Amino acid sequence: MNWKWLVKGRDLVMSDKRVKVPYGKRFIVCNIPEDAVTLLPKEVSAKKVPRELIRDALNFPINSEKLVDIARKKIGSSNDRVAIIINDITRPAPSQIFVEEIWSQLNEAGINEDMVDIIIATGDHRAATSDEIDKMLGADIAERFNIVSHSSRRKDELVYLGKTPGELPVYVNKLAAQAKVKILTGMIAPHHIAGFGGGRKSVVPGIAGFETIQMHHSPPIRPLEPVLGILNNNRFHLEAVNGAQLLGPDFIINAIKNHQDDIVYVVGGELNQAFEKGVSYYRDNFGVPISNEFNIAIVSPGGYPRDYDLHQSQKAVSIAELLLQPPGIIILVARCMDRWGTDFHTCLEEAGSPKEMISSFQQNGLGMNHESKAFMFARAQNKHLLILVSESFSKEELASKFFKKTATVEEALKQGMDLLDIETPKVVYVPYAGAILPI
Repeated sequence: MNWKWLVKGRDLVMSDKRVKVPYGKRFIVCNIPEDAVTLLPKEVSAKKVPRELIRDALNFPINSEKLVDIARKKIGSSNDRVAIIINDITRPAPSQIFVEEIWSQLNEAGINEDMVDIIIATGDHRAATSDEIDKMLGADIAERFNIVSHSSRRKDELVYLGKTPGELPVYVNKLAAQAKVKILTGMIAPHHIAGFGGGRKSVVPGIAGFETIQMHHSPPIRPLEPVLGILNNNRFHLEAVNGAQLLGPDFIINAIKNHQDDIVYVVGGELNQAFEKGVSYYRDNFGVPISNEFNIAIVSPGGYPRDYDLHQSQKAVSIAELLLQPPGIIILVARCMDRWGTDFHTCLEEAGSPKEMISSFQQNGLGMNHESKAFMFARAQNKHLLILVSESFSKEELASKFFKKTATVEEALKQGMDLLDIETPKVVYVPYAGAILPI
């Protein structure tokens, strides 16, 4: 069929193509303009099954002894403890296989199950539910091990490690700090503030205290524009590295996935060198050339769990910002089954405008209500119209936070086209924005 849209008093007829947009645990089938550019991550296939890749990373570590040998040397009595730090539900890490294979080496070293603490790196987000723990780790692991969600605001559960050279005070989870063996697990993927996720981020902000997170996520440490894939001269990254080194992780294991959620590469070993090797692999295999020539961007974080809530889904908006000429239209397609995810939305509601939110954050930094996330939404809203396609929110509650809401992608396109004073708007479609490494 053909679209016939009225754009600033002109008739615009466009043919369409049907696409499947990732949305939660399913896809939305919709029509977009025939000449829309589709931006996909590069196709990278796994050469081994996930468990083999993880075992290889454990058995052939980078600049490190094998984990089993580290554990044998460091664990001297049944009172000594091992801490395994895992991602929370909003990140698609293979935590169950990680823990199973890590436990195999710990068991070989003579360590008992009751000596192991599994700590969920929630940062300043809410605690994991029992159902989420079962989904991340499986019921068997959930029953056998002590599993705790990190709480950044419980001062009695934190310990002070000192300051980084950049004067960042580092408070971390006490269980992790007191462990004789500290193991970080996670995912390496582009990140709009840190450059890349993974590695050091399991500590700062993963198991850091709120005072640490507050300073780390505020100017002048945090960048004010999207910096996906950029580590050089990124103070946010550097402070996270220095903060993690104060904790002294003994071993990290990080996976890289393609946009189809297949594990294609795993690194294990010393904190910095293993992480850097993973980053190098990602750059060599996943970099996608982009340009900011578009007027409308249709973006999805990539489905569950990347669109678990609106807090996490914002990362797709950062990609859209890099692709658009202002003023443009961002159409964010995200299920957001856990709705907001954090209380950042209260900051937007209290601000009189996106510009006010931006100014407030630049002056005051991160407070108790996740102002950093509110700032990033406001940054996009100050330049572009942001339309959310999601069944989890009403138009009224989104309007007070400077969002538009539509039921379908087609409706969002019509609204966007009507507002643009452009003869032939350029449209880009990014179904897996969470996996895009822009070059």
